[in-house]
Amino acid sequence: MDHLRDLLQSVAAGETPVDTAYETLKTLPQEELGDAVIDTHRKLRTGFPEVVFCQNKTEDQCARIMQRIVAANGMVLGTRASREQYDAVKAVLSDAVYHEAARCITVGGPAQRTGRVAVCTAGTTDIPVAEEAAVTAEMCGAYVDRFYDIGVSGIHRLFDKVSAIRSANAVVAVAGMEGALASVIGGLVSQPVIAVPTSIGYGANFGGVSALLAMLNSCAAGTAVVNIDNGFGAGYLAAQINRTGVQNAADPEPEVVEEHGPRPPLRAETITLIETNVDDCSGEQLGYAVERLFAAGAADAWFTPIYMKKNRPAYALSVMCRPDAEEDIVNVLFRETTVIGLRRTVLDRIVMERTPDTVETPYGPVRVKRCTYGDIRKVYPEYESVRALAEQTGISFREVYESALEEDRS
Repeated sequence: MDHLRDLLQSVAAGETPVDTAYETLKTLPQEELGDAVIDTHRKLRTGFPEVVFCQNKTEDQCARIMQRIVAANGMVLGTRASREQYDAVKAVLSDAVYHEAARCITVGGPAQRTGRVAVCTAGTTDIPVAEEAAVTAEMCGAYVDRFYDIGVSGIHRLFDKVSAIRSANAVVAVAGMEGALASVIGGLVSQPVIAVPTSIGYGANFGGVSALLAMLNSCAAGTAVVNIDNGFGAGYLAAQINRTGVQNAADPEPEVVEEHGPRPPLRAETITLIETNVDDCSGEQLGYAVERLFAAGAADAWFTPIYMKKNRPAYALSVMCRPDAEEDIVNVLFRETTVIGLRRTVLDRIVMERTPDTVETPYGPVRVKRCTYGDIRKVYPEYESVRALAEQTGISFREVYESALEEDRS
């Protein structure tokens, strides 16, 4: 790139003003890969690096393109990605994360998050598109509150969440079928609403066209519409609106929480609790069932000793999972245990903001989970990472764990 070298030499010699060089660099750099051209300065122009649309790309193309974007920007987002594409990316970018429901690959993330975006769905089947929007908005620097399965067929569910939804700077409404959710939310909040039609529905839905047309014809002012199943477009637009809202707020830094300062809005997410009583399974069978539950997407699972009728000793088996993992969890419970019925409760879970990270210890790298809420900070070394390093080095689990905490404090 001789033209770039010439420009830098001209700046060093005082022949070209810095501001002129800055404007030139906004449209200069690109990297040729043969079958792709990387826009390495998109972040400089738009505030976010080039995003990789993985669908129909080979595993090798995804890995090479994402590796180069990370080299230029320190982070990357890939959408519509398969597990096989993720494995190829993981081989060259060890900190890559696969978001199963969203079908997204992420590497790195924003230096900080600010403002809030609400992502809402009419039904559970809309969650994959909603998760694509949520992951995108989070990568673009927004906090995201998820409100799932609040469609108009049970409109009381939406009314119960309206006050929390109003705390966001932008709202994403994801719906298939007749697509009414966006119009209803648009009539209840003062924030911009980005409507996302999904391809969920029966024949006359026409693959999402019916929801698209309904949203385009919404009588709720302040509602914008993106393409069918375009969760990425909605999440990106919502993050831009959120960023502008934060910048234009009377408080120049509304989301910066000083020590003992105002508390940020609560981060709520929808979680499903599935419970059942088991009195005729062996301990080995139950232990195996719990392993399969975690493999199927359980966020947590536990047993509680109980006594059933006629004083029969038994266990209450409880499983927490995201709504999109319910079917897999139910399948495991019916297949791997003797139960014939389950109890299902949909709950709102309030959680601290969580960010994955890695700390370098004298024994090797350890993955940690950083949790924040206002001025409250907590760090937890990941069990599997600590265990693997302990087995690899022969150092005790406790020493590796405490070393990770000590490195973080230093």
